[in-house]
Amino acid sequence: SYGMLAYGYLNQDKFQSALGAYQMARIFAPDSLDLRRGQAQCLLMTDQYNAAIALFSELIAEDPSVTDYWLFQANAYLAQDRLDDAVSNLEIAVSLGKGSFETFKLLADLYLTKDIPELAVKNYTQAIADNPDIEAALAFKPLELLIQRNLLPEAEAYLETLNTTLRTEFSPEQLIQKSVMSAQIQMKNGAHTEAIATLEKILETNPVNSPTLMALGEFHLEIESYDQAEFYFDRASHITETRSKALVGLGRVRVQMSDLEGALKHLEDAQRLDPRNDVKRFIVSIE
Repeated sequence: SYGMLAYGYLNQDKFQSALGAYQMARIFAPDSLDLRRGQAQCLLMTDQYNAAIALFSELIAEDPSVTDYWLFQANAYLAQDRLDDAVSNLEIAVSLGKGSFETFKLLADLYLTKDIPELAVKNYTQAIADNPDIEAALAFKPLELLIQRNLLPEAEAYLETLNTTLRTEFSPEQLIQKSVMSAQIQMKNGAHTEAIATLEKILETNPVNSPTLMALGEFHLEIESYDQAEFYFDRASHITETRSKALVGLGRVRVQMSDLEGALKHLEDAQRLDPRNDVKRFIVSIE
């Protein structure tokens, strides 16, 4: 009865109540596998990480072939910032069989945090290979991370995997997003003319595509074509979803043009729309 009560609380996400019931149930059946699994999960969800890790270690010792034990314990390690232990658990989990996209991505993200990009891209690629029907929006996330970290060979390798392995059909907006990210790789590789041509072609059919406008603004700012950078950031500033970022872009352009008063105005407008610590520091430095 206590076990059934605990399971009922667990299904209602009442983890503390479930934990109490599981503890009572184990007085009568201390070795029950179901009760120990439920108790370990509740310990994890109530932030009792050391106790959860210890109980999952018992379960793993009895049956190391259960993937969930390794994954739950990895979550407890992550909560304690024990990245090496979490990576070890995740590696074992994916080695036990076909891993989910989320598991591979988490493992890859941790390798990025540990500054091991070759293992990160290996797991990002495997995530797509094992889960080719994943939503395109999720599949784009690793590419964005790799580009942000300026890991160009890794980004190119992952983009190739997207193009050849992903079976999900891209929406028109996602095709544009992929073209924008491909152009970002071209730009960072020094192929400025090709990148700008790719993005300008997008604007011919969709002149208010804000990611494209922002990318063109960034590209022209990078090559010190300030008038063009200002032109594209200004256009992006009239679109709701990119207004704040575009205003910051306009501020950066004005700084490069030595117009600090103009930069301050744009940055203050951006800060009113979307307060950010980095923009606040930028404003203070200009003042």
